Amino acid sequence: MVKVIFGLRLVLRWCLSAPMRLPHKSWIVVCLLSAGALAHGGVVISNTPNGSTGGSTLDAQNWKALLFTTNASEARIESVTLGLNPMTPASVPIQLKVEMALYSVQAGLPSLQLTTSGLQAVQLNQTQQTYVLATGSGFNLAPNTQYALVVRSDATGIKWGNTASPGGTTPTAYSGYTFDGFRLTTDGGATWTSPASNVNTIVISVGELVSVPTLSKWTTLILMLFVLVCLASQRDVVGRLRDSKHRSCDGH
Repeated sequence: MVKVIFGLRLVLRWCLSAPMRLPHKSWIVVCLLSAGALAHGGVVISNTPNGSTGGSTLDAQNWKALLFTTNASEARIESVTLGLNPMTPASVPIQLKVEMALYSVQAGLPSLQLTTSGLQAVQLNQTQQTYVLATGSGFNLAPNTQYALVVRSDATGIKWGNTASPGGTTPTAYSGYTFDGFRLTTDGGATWTSPASNVNTIVISVGELVSVPTLSKWTTLILMLFVLVCLASQRDVVGRLRDSKHRSCDGH
C-alpha cells in the first residue's frame, strides 16, 4: 500500500508540473489502468513432418486426441498445425473439414469439452502437407493442468497424417510441457482407448499470459480522485492565464 501511495503522489506531481498537457497524460494513466496481458508465443508440442499419404481416419464418429500437461504458467493455444491428407490420395485437390476441441482430462481420458474451433474448411491441394489452423480466443490453459486436444471431422472424413509410413516419431514437448500420449474413440467420444499409432503430425503453439495485477476498488477510486484534482488544477491555471492575458490587453 505504501508503494501505491508513493506512486499516486508521483502521478499528482507529474500532473501539476505541466497542467497544460494534462489531457495527454490522463489518457496515459487510463491506458495503464486498462492494460490487460502480454503474450509470448512459442511451440510447446511438435511432431513433423507429414510423411505419409494416409494416416488416422477422422470423421463424425472417429476422433483422435493428444493429451498434454501444461507448465506453471497460464497460456492460450494460439494455433495448431496438423498434417492432413484426403481419404484417398487420388482425390486431391479437395476441400475437407476439420475441427479441434479442447477437453478436460479425467483418469487419463478426455472428459468434458471446454471449447471448440468449430468445423474449418481446409483446401488440400496435394498429400503430405501441413496446415496451420486458428483456435480462437477460448483455448485458455491453466497452469500444471492436463488437457486433451481432440481432432475430428464431419461425415466426409479426413486423414490425420503421420510423420512417416511405416514408422514415425512421437511428439516432443518443450518449455515444461509434457506429451501424455494419444487417445482414440470410434463412437463420437462415448468411449476412449489408447491407439496403436502415436505418430501423428502436429505442432501446438501457445502464448504465455503475463497477468497485470488488478488494482483494488479503493486504489482505483483514489487514483480517479487524483486525476480529478489534476483536471481541476488545469482549469484553474488556464483561467489564470486567460485573466492575465485580458489584463495585459486592457493595459494597452
